Amino acid sequence: MKQDSRQTAGKRQKADSKGRPKVLRDRVYAYIKNKILNWQLKAGHYLTDKEIAEELHISRTPIREALSFLEYEGYLFREDRRGWRIRTLQLDDLQDIFEIKIVLEGLLVKDVAEHYTAEGVDELQKIIKRMGAAAEKNDIEAWWKADTDMYAVFFTQAHNSRLCKLVRDMNEQLAKIHIGASALEGRMARSTAEHEAILECIRQGDSEKAEKLQKKHNSSVYKEIEHVIVHLVMPFLNQEE
Repeated sequence: MKQDSRQTAGKRQKADSKGRPKVLRDRVYAYIKNKILNWQLKAGHYLTDKEIAEELHISRTPIREALSFLEYEGYLFREDRRGWRIRTLQLDDLQDIFEIKIVLEGLLVKDVAEHYTAEGVDELQKIIKRMGAAAEKNDIEAWWKADTDMYAVFFTQAHNSRLCKLVRDMNEQLAKIHIGASALEGRMARSTAEHEAILECIRQGDSEKAEKLQKKHNSSVYKEIEHVIVHLVMPFLNQEE
């Protein structure tokens, strides 16, 4: 029995020794990712494992693992001898991401329409009411908070957890773009009206129409973003050059 106990303890110790670096890696990953999403690290900025190790007072191994995972997710990319560079989203990147977003979020609201609860629909109605109030005041921060809360309810109402994770991760990458899109003239009011129509389909259990309207909504948002980038941002950058 004593031998079994020692073996069990050894296995636990081994599991702990493997688990701790993973936990530390996850903490480093969240730390860097939050700085990117909160604009503390700008696009084009270079990171090195040495720099972060000195900042956090930890070894480089979990930092490299975290940076590699962020690279895999598309937040940065590695350059030889310079470290990891915060990625700048180009128009082609946005097009690729929105093509996926249009399909996945259509499936998400379809899932919600097929599995919603009365409490979930009531909460969505309250959130969309907040959106309307924020749009009237042109309060981008309040509108964006309501939009984030709406997706949180979607995630609780949908049954496909893998789909929810994909949408959540994708929207985190697009957070800055979404906030910018909300600032476009009339976009908050238009999005609020579109969300109201989608919610009505969910309430009626019309999953096919809910999916169709969600796809139409995201297509509309992308077209407006594309127009701004092509006709306003790019000409300005070309003049600067």
